Order: sequence, then structure tokens, then C-alpha cells
Amino acid sequence: MNELVSIVIPTYNSEVFLSNTIDSVLAQSYSKLELILIDDDSSDSTRKIMEEYKNYDTRVKLFFQQTNHGAGAARNKGILAAKGKYLAFVDSDDYWHKDKLKNQIDFMIKNNYPFTYTKYAYVDESDNLLKKYNIAPNRCNYFRLLLQNCIGCSTVIVDMDELGKEYMPGLRNRQDWGLWLKYIRKSGKAYGMRESYTYYRVLHGSISSKKVKLFKYHWQIYREEEKYNLLLSLLLFGINMLFIVFYTTRNKL
Repeated sequence: MNELVSIVIPTYNSEVFLSNTIDSVLAQSYSKLELILIDDDSSDSTRKIMEEYKNYDTRVKLFFQQTNHGAGAARNKGILAAKGKYLAFVDSDDYWHKDKLKNQIDFMIKNNYPFTYTKYAYVDESDNLLKKYNIAPNRCNYFRLLLQNCIGCSTVIVDMDELGKEYMPGLRNRQDWGLWLKYIRKSGKAYGMRESYTYYRVLHGSISSKKVKLFKYHWQIYREEEKYNLLLSLLLFGINMLFIVFYTTRNKL
């Protein structure tokens, strides 16, 4: 286990939680990594924080967008720059357990899995654990993933030597789902670890909390990215909505 891991973090006005996220990456017990930070034209102190880490640790690489294009475009710039065998992502308000990379890469090597993810724990803005269910299955094929994006972006590691470089579709949201569908077409399956090594932060008023407004991107995945006909797209969209209602209701209970 001595291969380079490229970790991509897109940032946009991320000054509140960014240091915590970066610290969790640089403190990994698996230390052979490059941390690629791509700022999407922030107006707060995000860039200053990034530059401080660049001066502190040579593994940190910085890229700056001159205009805001969204997290997908920022991640794509990071994917393009990535030099590692393995590719991982972290959102700028999430963070990792210190053994996340070590244990997940060991899991991949032992089982010859090129596309993996982990379960994740929900935390609030003060790092308090929230009692919500994690829906990540132990394994996932294309059809399962098509019905619901059950893979958390900050949990994924892809073996690029095996699966190559793929890029996120040009959507403002749900781009990660589009990328997972590309990779799972190649790998056949993605495999999840039973343990939770990622802390997914639930923010008041965040994109993730405004799910109703994101439904149009689910439709775009089916029609524009996967290119299904109208009838099949309607069927998949309906099943996808049922999944969301089911898990939302279960979380409330």
C-alpha cells in the first residue's frame, strides 16, 4: 500500500469548516497523498485558508476558478490534475476518520475492487452525531444505482489505473451521481464497507437540505445523461421519488 492517492476538494465560501476538512485529510494514517483544492471564486477567506495550508504542507495543490461554475466543474478540474492511482473526493464541510484511506484501500486491494465507498455518519454544524439512517448498501450494481444515488461523494475511492479517468456531467447538482453511473458501467459493481469512515455534515439551508428543488437534476440524469426515453425516464423518476419519500419518513421516525 504505497500508491499515490489524489483527493479532490471543491471549495466555495467554505471558510467555516474548511480547515477541519483539510486537517482530516492531512492527518490520514495513509500519508502518500496529494490534496487538490479547487476554489470556485469564493468571496470570503477561503482562498487565504487554502494558501496557508499550501505553505504548511507540500502535498497541497491549489487551483482557482475565475468565475463560479459549480462544484462539478471544480471537481473536474481536480480530476484532470490528479496524478494518483486512486481518486477520492471530500466536500468542503465533511471530514474523515484518520484511518479512512488506509482501511478502504486495504479493502480494495484484498478484494480486487476498483470502485468502493463507505457508510457515513451524519453530524450537525457542531459535530454532534445525528440519529439518521445511512442508506449505503454493501454492494451496488448499475440498476440499483440508477434507482437511487446511494453512494456518498465524500466516501468514494476509485482505482483510476483500472477504470481510467472519467468526469462529472455538466449539471449544477447531482454530478457525482452521473460520475458513479459512468464508473459502475465499467466496474460492474461498486462495493461498500460496513464501517463508517466519513462524517457528512448536515447544514441548515444547505443544498442537501433542499431536496425538492433538486428533483429536476434527477430528471436530467435519466433523460440527458443516461439518455432514456420519456416513458422509462418517468418510471425511473417515480421509483426514485418513492425511495426518497421512504427514507425521509424513516429518518423522521
